[in-house]
Formats: sequence, structure tokens, C-alpha cells
Amino acid sequence: DKLVQKQDGRAARDPRAYYHYLMALREVRLHQFEKAAEHFREVVELDTTNSPSHRQLAMNLLRAGKVNEAHRSLEKSLHHFPDDTELNMMVADILVGHKEYKRALTHYQRVSQVDPTSSRSYLLQGTVYEHLNQPDLALDIYKKMTQVEPKNPLGYHYLARTDILYGRLQEARGHLEQALELRPNLQQTREYLAWVWEKLGNVEEAAKEYNILLKLDPFNKKIHENLAALPTFAMPV
Repeated sequence: DKLVQKQDGRAARDPRAYYHYLMALREVRLHQFEKAAEHFREVVELDTTNSPSHRQLAMNLLRAGKVNEAHRSLEKSLHHFPDDTELNMMVADILVGHKEYKRALTHYQRVSQVDPTSSRSYLLQGTVYEHLNQPDLALDIYKKMTQVEPKNPLGYHYLARTDILYGRLQEARGHLEQALELRPNLQQTREYLAWVWEKLGNVEEAAKEYNILLKLDPFNKKIHENLAALPTFAMPV
């Protein structure tokens, strides 16, 4: 009240919010996430304009294992900040965990509208479409992701996976090779590529991919079995 009088009625930040913010940081350092959430709750009540505190409140509730409470908190926060991308992403992630895919999709789409460069929102929209058995829409959104972030190998990986579902193995091979060119140590991507080469009848290329996989994971029993099962296979020294 004194601060408001001092500033001639202009808005002043409540010093109690700063106190609770500092106490919250202290509890985070001590890994007392539930206590930290209690302080962040006080911060957002005293200073509703501070969106980072709303995110921290939800984050610490999640760290404390209070998922449903975090969800309720995020829904309230979105009334104040409907276009906040991080808040929308957090709500969507929780909804996916609850298998509420259609509701999650609306929040991921909101993020894409606010920030068209958010590759993660496109990627997760694609996985939601897969859960909804709409692989054609998943394919379109994965393509959008590769346009937004062409150097992210995950876009090509998921594109290839959808191609495999459609039986388009040549297209899948090309996308898998693009992903591995960007990040050669993606093990699952290389496993897909070895499998695709097998299905295309190119045993030599399949064996080459399996041997690279064994360098990454020498004791992987499944890869040893796949390699041994190749026709006309000769065990390397």
C-alpha cells in the first residue's frame, strides 16, 4: 500500500511476491519441490502478470508428482496467458499422458499458430495423429517439421516411420538416410534402415547397417540374430 501511494497510484509489484519467489528458489535448491510449488502459488496470486512464475508453479508440481494438480494450475494460468507456448505445451503433454489426444492436439496447434517455428509442436502433433489413426495427417505435419527445421533428424525419422506404415519403402529409405546423415548415432533409425534394406532385397546394404549397429551396441542380441538370419551371410572375423 505504501508503494502504491509512493508511486501516485501506479501499479507496484508486491514485495511479498519477491519474498515467496526467493523462498521458492531456496526450496528448489534443496529439492523440496512441493514446498517450492507452495511458494510459487503465492507468487502467482500476488503477481498475476508474471508468466514465468506460472510455469515454475506447474513444473514444481510435476516434479513433486502432483500431475493432476499441475494440470489444474496450468488451466488457470492459460486464462491469463492463452498464447503462452510453454504453458500450452505443458498442458498438451499432460493430456497425452492421460490419452486425451484430441484435447492435446488443440494445444499443440495453438503453439504452432503462435510460434510457426516450433518444431517440437509439429513433431508431437504428428504423434497425436498417429494415436488417432490418421497417418496421412501425421505425414503432412512431419513434412512441415522438416521444412521448419531441416537440420533436425527426428523429422525425417518420423517421416520414414510413416512411410513404412504406408509400405513406401524407397521413400522411407531416403528419409532414413537423411536422418542418419544429420546424426549418424541414431540407433533406432539405423535399425529401421537395415530392416528396409532387407525388405528391398539388398542383403549387402542391410549387413552393412547391422555391422555399424554392432559397433554402437556390441552385445545387442537382437542385432546379432538379425545379422545371422540374413541369407548368404558370412560371420565376420
